[in-house]
Amino acid sequence: AAAACFSRRRRVAAAVAVALIAAAVGWNGRTGAFSIHSAPTKGLYQHLAANPGAKITQTGWNSYSRIDAVEGFAPPYLARLYIDSDAWTNVVRWDGREESTRPMRDWYRALPFRLTREPEVLVIGPGGGADVLVSLGAGARKVTAVELNPLMLQFVRHYGAEAGNLYDQKKVEVLLGEGRNTLSRTDRRFDVILLGFVDSWASVSSGGLSLSENYLYTVEAFRAYYDHLSDDGMLVILRWAIDIPRLVTNSVALLGASTASSRILALLERDPAPGDPPQMTFVLRKRPFTADETRQVAEEWTAARPVIVPGRRVESPYDGLLSGAISLEQFAADAPQRVDPVYDDSPF
Repeated sequence: AAAACFSRRRRVAAAVAVALIAAAVGWNGRTGAFSIHSAPTKGLYQHLAANPGAKITQTGWNSYSRIDAVEGFAPPYLARLYIDSDAWTNVVRWDGREESTRPMRDWYRALPFRLTREPEVLVIGPGGGADVLVSLGAGARKVTAVELNPLMLQFVRHYGAEAGNLYDQKKVEVLLGEGRNTLSRTDRRFDVILLGFVDSWASVSSGGLSLSENYLYTVEAFRAYYDHLSDDGMLVILRWAIDIPRLVTNSVALLGASTASSRILALLERDPAPGDPPQMTFVLRKRPFTADETRQVAEEWTAARPVIVPGRRVESPYDGLLSGAISLEQFAADAPQRVDPVYDDSPF
């Protein structure tokens, strides 16, 4: 329309083009001919192909994401929410009763909650709410969930009682915002600060944005988390084995090797889902782990394989760094990939 108004020499051609575009938009509204079609490398379409009974039931857009809700997966999953078709988070079917969450205490990602009682929990990036449910199942007295994307909250709330009205439970406080920013504006202390696969890799899956910055896992971020822990509190990060080196070096850069060595746990899932890599649990505690706690982790947590357990097991090459035998700089220099600490001024 603007082209037609301002074009002097080609006003008629511009007007015809506008008319054609308007007609195409109207036609697409009826036929969906220009809608997004299957991209075989994207997780959403791979999962739809592998689960013939699954189907997209909702789609939402905002300025920085598209979210699709897919239903038809096996229980206990009520729906799976896909971000930009390639990162997903699950909405779990729940009847809203706390006693129904007790079996979740046996989930691999619930293991760190065995080290605390009735914690006050901060979940950064709760997504579909699985980690909020795990927190409730572990006996949390309150869960504060900080979610960046309003579509996530909208989609989870859409399922209402089928999802136990999770984000409207009396023990659950939902805040819309970015995790570190929200944390910087509160003086509250938490017994558990949990980041469970919080950052989406969807935007970098093409490789074109492989150097995108991430401020959730810098040394300064660790300082913010650490300062907002109670005296008995824990920072819990769920990701993959490839992330252990930099989580360790960030902790050493923050606290020093001798202090960090008694406060770090790193574990790998023993029995991952078929086709999936094992999940990794990293724990940084405000105080040293006790001998009884490390015995419990090493001997009783059968769902996890210990990689770093203070006084029990420290795999190479972390043993040299945490024992002080080699410096942080030497540890980074000897590694075959970048494992040096990450800072806000170079958060890659």
